[in-house]
Amino acid sequence: KTINILNFIGKDFASDPMVKNVLTQQDFLERTALRLIQKGFRLKDPAAASNQGCLLTGRNLMQTIRSMFSFLRWRKPYFTFALQYWLHLGTPDSIAAKLGEFTDRAVRCESAKRLAFDMVLKEAYHLAKGFGAPKKKSTR
Repeated sequence: KTINILNFIGKDFASDPMVKNVLTQQDFLERTALRLIQKGFRLKDPAAASNQGCLLTGRNLMQTIRSMFSFLRWRKPYFTFALQYWLHLGTPDSIAAKLGEFTDRAVRCESAKRLAFDMVLKEAYHLAKGFGAPKKKSTR
């Protein structure tokens, strides 16, 4: 399943090497992560986002995201692109919850880090396919 999700996400940047290059840059990841944390925790100040702790673990979210990014090697563009999906398609509550789930796994062993990466991809896939979208109320 993960390989299908990698293919789904990767098709968006596979044809343009410049996009892939941007997605592997640390500063682009950090801008994405700050905006994601701001949205998830409804913060107005980027400085507050850079200091935001995880609700489950208390760990700094930015530090955890940076650490994961350096761990990922060839997976970096997929990770950054998946976080872009979260940012643009996720709700604040779902983002905060998924960041907690991510942080809980990302600070553990390599196997748990891979699970955290897989979870980030799966959530992006679900958002892109509309599975994570809020249900519309019936007007009848």
